[in-house]
Parts: sequence; C-alpha cells; structure tokens
Amino acid sequence: MPEKNKKVLIIGFFWPYLDGSKRIFSLANYLLEFGWEPIILTAPLKKKPDQKFRVIETDYHCFLGSWVKLFGFNQKSDISDQIQAQTKKSSSLIKSILKFFYYFIRKFLAYPDEHCRWEKPALKAVDQLFKKEKIHGLISVYPHTSHLIAKKIKEKYEIGWIADFPDLWSDNEAYAYGKIRKLLDQRLERKTVCVANELTTTSPVYRQWLKNFHQREDVELITLGFDPKILNAPPVPLTKNFTITYTGIFYPQVREPSKFLQALAELINEKRLDVRDIEVRLYAPAKEYVEKKIKKYNLSKVVKQLGIISFEQCLEKQRESQILLQLNWEDKKMAGRAFSGKLFDYLAAQRPILATGGKNEDVVNGLINQTKAGIFCPQIKDIKKALLDYYLEYKHKGCVSYSGDLNEIKKHSSKEAAKNFAQMLNKMNK
Repeated sequence: MPEKNKKVLIIGFFWPYLDGSKRIFSLANYLLEFGWEPIILTAPLKKKPDQKFRVIETDYHCFLGSWVKLFGFNQKSDISDQIQAQTKKSSSLIKSILKFFYYFIRKFLAYPDEHCRWEKPALKAVDQLFKKEKIHGLISVYPHTSHLIAKKIKEKYEIGWIADFPDLWSDNEAYAYGKIRKLLDQRLERKTVCVANELTTTSPVYRQWLKNFHQREDVELITLGFDPKILNAPPVPLTKNFTITYTGIFYPQVREPSKFLQALAELINEKRLDVRDIEVRLYAPAKEYVEKKIKKYNLSKVVKQLGIISFEQCLEKQRESQILLQLNWEDKKMAGRAFSGKLFDYLAAQRPILATGGKNEDVVNGLINQTKAGIFCPQIKDIKKALLDYYLEYKHKGCVSYSGDLNEIKKHSSKEAAKNFAQMLNKMNK
C-alpha cells in the first residue's frame, strides 16, 4: 500500500477569502502535489473558499474586547475593517480623529498585532484537530499572532515548524510604533522564532536581515511567485498601439509614476515618439496628484487613469500589452528591499517589464537580470533610453519582442514555492 500524504497545518489568514498573504493560497493550491495535505487554520472568512481547500475557521475576538459593542461594533470581526466601513461617508476630519484614537489605543493593546486575541480560539481549534488526526508539520505565515500560535503548538505536540515571513515582523517597512514598542516587538520575535525549525522569507534583503537578527543560517529565500495556471502560453495577440500598462497601487512620493511621466513627456517633446502611437493605461485607484502630474507634462491624451479592475482583467491587460510598467520603491526605508506582488504576475504575462525608479542594488534589478524579462531603469535618462529602444522596435516590427528566460521565470511560480516548502517539511520528518 502506498504511504498516505502527510498533513501540514498552515496557520494564518487565508487570502483571497480574508486579508492576508498570498503565500497561503499558493501552498494550499500545490502542496498536495508534493505529498503534503494542507489544512488551513484561519479566522472567519469574508467569503466562502473553494471546496477543494480544507479550511478550519475558528472563532475570533477583536483586540479591544467586548466593550466595542457599546459603539455598535462586532467584537468577533476585525475592528479596523468595521471602522473603515462605518466612516466611509464621514468627513476627512472625523476620519482623521478616529484614526488617531484607533492607532493610539492599538499601540498599547494590540500586541503583537490587532489579531492577538485570535490566539485563544485558534489553539482551542488545534487541540480538537490533534485529538482526531496526526499532523506532521506546521507553517505559520500572517499575522504575527500566527507565529505565537505555532510556537505553542510545537512545544505542546513536538512537531516541526516553518515560520514564514512574506514581510518582516519587527523591521517591517510599515512599522507604526515608537522605539520602546519596537524593542518589545524585537524581544518577542526572538523569543518566539528561536524554536522554529526553519525560517523562510521572500526577499534577499529580508533573508539577510533575518539571518543577522536571529543569528542563524537556516533562512530560506522563497519568493511569493505567480500561479503557473496564468502563464501566458501560448501568448495572446498584442494591441496595435504602443501600449504601456500598469496594474497596482500608487503611494505618494514612494511609488508613483513621476519619473516615467517626465521621461515620456521629454521624448514626445523631442519628437522622438509619436503621440498617435502611444497608449499608457494605469489600472489603479485614481489619484488626484497623479492626474495633476499627467496634466503638468501635457500627457492627458496619452496617459489614462482607468481605475480598479478585477484580477482576471488585469491579467488580460498585461498579456496584450507591448510593455508592462513597474514602479519601484523610492523611499530610503523600503527602496531595494522587497518585490511587489504584481511583479510576479508580470513575469507570467511574458511581456517586457520597464522597471522604473529604485536604486541599482534593488532586488527587482536582480530578478530582472536573472529572468531577462525587461529593463531596470532607476533614473530618467535610463527610462528614456529604454522607452525609445522599445518604441523603435515597435515601429520597425509592429510589436515589441520578448526575450525572457522561461526556465528562470518558472523558478518563481507558486508551484515551485510549494515544492520548496514540501522539501523542508520532508527534511523535518525524516
């Protein structure tokens, strides 16, 4: 009789059914192909998951406790989501005041994060599971409370544990607290993670930071990746125009298209690009400051903010584009450290990536060079050269050719990521 699949408990919020990391979805999709049956332990989901997934939804309590009912909130749901929904039509002043008080209270009560009170119902559900079935491994992902839960499970049941950090914990770019709170978070992170068998993360910079901070070498780099099912093979027909497409989100001053717009405007003003050929599509939440810059560079006829579209539509627009626009982080704290999730969807689209901004040692630069999927352009002069080269090829051939290395690109699929996790689980279960 062949050996049955071993079972792994994955602890974390199950995206896309609940806000969380894409990591869990990729593991849930592909671990079974490598001999591991995934069981997802998650808080209550916002929508029903695909029936192929085995999911344990636990009870949930927000970190503020039962007194939030006095203000009309549900203590069994994420309080930040509820506040956002309740104040959607409120004035900006009211929103600012509520946001200030929420973050002030969170600083003292949400430790290590807003989901700290999920630990108790999660552990109760785990005890019920372990009474019925043999679990051979643990993977904890997001939120940070997931790692606290995993530590207690490991110590109680003596089971192998992989602590995964798609984003860092105490050195997170979006860290919202002061120095004293950070010291406490660092202490808790060390105390928690020290018993994990393996650490994994998604960026070379994160990997080195975790090695240094935790003083251990067993930190594996496994990028988030793309679902191989969305690979653009065979490729779909391209647009007739010289189309440049961006799908994602803008962040003022740190990830927005200023350098690209300036480079494009200069080339048009120099009459090196013909505006009749060009179409720039920005599929992102429309921003007033972006629109002002579009008008500043007299690009309103060429560059359009087209708003949010579905994931499936994003894939369609990416695949048919002549070029895909990647905006890299520009601020000192985040620049060069991490990949955006959309970058991997771009790899799957198999269209040339124009990666703008950032700095030369950016992790995006390394990925672009490895996969030969595009050009990294940190400065305006670099963007102008790349744009002009692409445009001249388009005018000569009728399209921009693609020269990405598919073998290297496939290394960044979510299926490959699941394979790497399975190998680590196998190693822990020898």
